[in-house]
Amino acid sequence: MVVRIIYRPSYPRMTVAHSAAPDLRPSIQSEPAPPTDQPAADSRSRSHKRMLRSLALNLVRLGFGAMVMAAWRIAADLGLPLPFVIKTGVLIHWQLWFGGGVLLIALAGTVARRRRLGSERGEESAKVAEEAA
Repeated sequence: MVVRIIYRPSYPRMTVAHSAAPDLRPSIQSEPAPPTDQPAADSRSRSHKRMLRSLALNLVRLGFGAMVMAAWRIAADLGLPLPFVIKTGVLIHWQLWFGGGVLLIALAGTVARRRRLGSERGEESAKVAEEAA
């Protein structure tokens, strides 16, 4: 099994600088952001990527919540002292909760893949633009 960890900081680094004042309280100063050669239109694509990332994270959370509901329903069916909240209707079946959780997690993977492919396409187009210049 190969585990690859890639660290990409999303915020500028923060440095702690001690002042020469008698109280010696540290002050936090941020490093200037690295210069970018990309136009202002990239801010739209960055916000789109952030939106896709938050959507994927929320879909995963909802999917695991549905899985917990399925486990809760199974525990109630086995007679454990955990009465299920929903007493009647379609949502009393654990299979529905489990299937919904699987679908939500799969959808989150699709959204994350779309976000990843979009950033790779952006890098490729930037390389082509550099070669043409």
